[in-house]
Amino acid sequence: MTEKEFRVMVIKFIHRMDEKINNLCKNQEEMKSDIATIKNTMESFNSRLEEAEDRISELEDQREVSACFKASKNRSTLLLGANAAETLS
Repeated sequence: MTEKEFRVMVIKFIHRMDEKINNLCKNQEEMKSDIATIKNTMESFNSRLEEAEDRISELEDQREVSACFKASKNRSTLLLGANAAETLS
């Protein structure tokens, strides 16, 4: 191999390595962009999940209050019925 052929071979090798490095950098930038998109999607999903959990908690609280109100109303009705029965006796 002549010196000129060797230099040409080295230059070609350097160009190939340069292309590979550029592709890696490009891929890295694309990956960063993809990761940012995924992160934003996850944050949005987590926010909606928290909103749903809060709403479920509110509905459960309303159901408990409603159940307590019904129980209280039933007790009042029973007491009124008992008082009316005593009055009639």
